[in-house]
Amino acid sequence: METKDIKSELKNKERFVSDLVRYIETRTDNNPNYSLLLGSGCSVSSEIKSGIELVEKWREDIFRNYPENKEGEYSKEEAIKYLSKQHGSWYNNNNEYASLFEKKYDLPRQRRMFVEQQVADKKPSIGYGYLTALVKKEYFNTIFTTNFDDLLNEAFYLYSKTRPIKDWPIFESIKHKPQFMKIYE
Repeated sequence: METKDIKSELKNKERFVSDLVRYIETRTDNNPNYSLLLGSGCSVSSEIKSGIELVEKWREDIFRNYPENKEGEYSKEEAIKYLSKQHGSWYNNNNEYASLFEKKYDLPRQRRMFVEQQVADKKPSIGYGYLTALVKKEYFNTIFTTNFDDLLNEAFYLYSKTRPIKDWPIFESIKHKPQFMKIYE
């Protein structure tokens, strides 16, 4: 089926920004109906590399570390194929970020130091400011993040008087206080 056919068939499913606003404004018992999930793209405007950028760099670095790959042109596809075939004991294309991160930085301390270097002196971008404003107006009160940085928490201190509960394990127990939890391996 062609894209134009799908668009035509699903015309009645098309939504607009006004629809999104209406959905978000709808609340049950004055509680937001939606939670947010933030990924590494949220921190790019704060000059923190995205997960994709890190994976690309780590993959090429690790691929080039093997003597047979030091010379020649680099190809992402060839690197994935090589790592999958020759180093499948540690490399997992389905979980590439974790595989490459642990290979590049063997020890937990090395990984922690890398993360600290990546986030040092970074400030939350204006997008985080808008997010805290949406939380203040109670459009959202639960945010999950896969990010290793602390920009979300810092944004609440920089742009808002609201103080969220961080990494609170029982979300249902405190409905009227913003909460966020970091989720990653």
